[in-house]
Order: sequence, then C-alpha cells, then structure tokens
Amino acid sequence: MSSLIDDLTALAVVAPFPLAILFAIYKFRTSGRVRIARPKLGLLNLGDADFTAILNEDRAALGSFFEDVVVSTDGRIPRCDVLFVYASIAPDGSVVNSPQSSVRQLAAAAGASLLVVASSNPGEHVVATVKNPGPRNASLVLTIDRKGDGFCRFFQKIFTLMKAGKTMPMAWAKVAPQHESVMPKYAPETVFLPEGKFVVFK
Repeated sequence: MSSLIDDLTALAVVAPFPLAILFAIYKFRTSGRVRIARPKLGLLNLGDADFTAILNEDRAALGSFFEDVVVSTDGRIPRCDVLFVYASIAPDGSVVNSPQSSVRQLAAAAGASLLVVASSNPGEHVVATVKNPGPRNASLVLTIDRKGDGFCRFFQKIFTLMKAGKTMPMAWAKVAPQHESVMPKYAPETVFLPEGKFVVFK
C-alpha cells in the first residue's frame, strides 16, 4: 500500500487531474472511522514572521469549527486532532526548522488524525516530503498554492461537511468534484493523501 501511495503521489505534479488520481486511494483505505465530538485545532508556525499573516487568517476563518485552538510559535508541537503546519519544505522533503524531519512524524507527535501543511510550497518539494518516513496514521493535505482566500473558503466547506458527519474524503469529493470543468476556481492547489482512519466531527 505504501508503494501505491508513493507512486500516485509522484504523479501529482504532472497529471492533469491530480486529485482524481489521489482520490483513487480512498477505495483501498476503508479500515475505520473515528468520531471526534470536540475536535481540537493546532496551528504550528515554524517560519516565524513569514507565516504569521496566513496563520492569523486561518485561525479567524476556521477556529469556530473547533472546540479549542492552540497556537505554537516556539517549535513545540501541540497535541490536537487537526494540525495546520506553517513551514517551508526543503527540496529533500524535510520540514525546515521542525523538531521532526517529516510531516508524518509531526502528525504522530501531535496525535493528529489530519495534518495540513497550510503554507504554499513547490510541487516537487511536496512530492519529496510524502516519500519521507513516519507512521501513516493521519491523512495529509500538502499545499502547493493557497490561491489567496480560496484556501480558507475551501476548508470552511470541508469542515462544515465533516461536522455534518462526512469523512474528509467524502467531503473533499463533494467540495471539489473530480473534473476540471466543475472544479471550483477558488480551490487551492493541493495534494491530498487519505491515510490512517477517517474522522468526522460529530
């Protein structure tokens, strides 16, 4: 399974419909569902002032979907259900200024079921980071282009559906239909890897 994910991810920056390709993994990943009644959001800024503005933007737009929001700017990884990471990804896929070298290790240290790299990073760096080691216990969203306020609009819709009982892959397919002609123009350019158990906020 891990090799399948890596191979599909490698196609993400060259395929015309990367989300459609990555979403195919969903049918292989139906091992369980976790209901989180009082989800906690962690916002981890590993880039200091470089990412302060977008962190504050995301907190204002998305904080109301969570029971609690914890912000870390000193490198300590907050314990949370959903972890947004603001960091630069190096060409080898490592997370710059991170206490853990890979995004999967960050998710494990936070105890998160979902990790979102919320800062934009080059596509080839994103491909490299998902090939790095770590437990595959959390779904990953890796951002290539936030598309301005499209990022927050997109996740507002995703989290609304998750609070209504939809898993993230189900919500993702509904918000971003897998055809170029109907894909929302505001949708951020991302790579989505549904790993681990699927969670709902209900």
